[in-house]
Amino acid sequence: MQITTDEVLARACAERGEAYWLIDAHAGVDRLCTREVGGVLVGHRGAPLPVLTEAWQRAVAAGHGDADAVVLASLAVRGCLPWLGLGDALPWACEGVRFAPFDAPSPLYGIVPDLAALDEVLSAGLRLVQLRAKRPLESGELARATALALQHGAQLWVNDDHAAVLGDEGGMAGLHLGQEDLAALPAAAVRALRARAATQRLGLSSHCPWELARAAGCAPSYIACGPVNPTTTKDMPWRAQGLDNLAWWVEASPAPIVAIGGLLDERDVGWAMGAGPAAVCVVRGLQLGRSQLASRVSRLAGAAQGVTPGFRAPAWPRPAI
Repeated sequence: MQITTDEVLARACAERGEAYWLIDAHAGVDRLCTREVGGVLVGHRGAPLPVLTEAWQRAVAAGHGDADAVVLASLAVRGCLPWLGLGDALPWACEGVRFAPFDAPSPLYGIVPDLAALDEVLSAGLRLVQLRAKRPLESGELARATALALQHGAQLWVNDDHAAVLGDEGGMAGLHLGQEDLAALPAAAVRALRARAATQRLGLSSHCPWELARAAGCAPSYIACGPVNPTTTKDMPWRAQGLDNLAWWVEASPAPIVAIGGLLDERDVGWAMGAGPAAVCVVRGLQLGRSQLASRVSRLAGAAQGVTPGFRAPAWPRPAI
């Protein structure tokens, strides 16, 4: 990978299909192009090229890929997590976009696959819930989900279905997007999402430092860190983050962090809350019969409340892939 302040050299790398980090030492608006990701990287001003290069080399030696090493080097030397834009565009945060705050009614965040399960967990006492249908919602489904959430005084989120959320004039549901879905948003959806940012809640997934940087650049309501533990809910290449990486995410992120992945019971929830996230997600741990669900939700919620974060974040995270 070429690390340079020379635009001509960076263009030559691009023509040859080689990775590069073009550093803007004056304005701090860098350009990143790697196998993993490319885009505008707002890394803040300052730091000589040799110092940034040395920090990048240390990150690579620790096992991080090119893009993660760039983010970690910029953070280590410049003192602030850089923002990574989507392609050639500046990060949304640079243009004043700020999504509605994550004012969650509870640190226990449940994820369910359909309306029937949504009704069950809300009736059992859950007050922060995501509908992850893994398909576009059908006509009327979001309205019914919103009505259920309002009935129980709960906060509702919808996974990935930006069309349904943006098509709801009431704007009651938060939108959670994975990184691939964020990158694939049509231009019209980006414009609509940004236009209603002040009242729209947005959550974004992240699994590694460059994904954290890209999520941070969107100024979301929260950023999810995962998988905290090994999980079978999704097939993914990422290593389990563990409590050390989760604590690092909490410290490095400008947005509240939500822990997700492999958190099944009260012990898992209390353990994860020790790293200081704003909320902890439970998926498989809610897949119980209605008769057992209320007791499980009560125990999980109790485990999430009143935990004093006590795990000290490491200086650098472990490689996530």
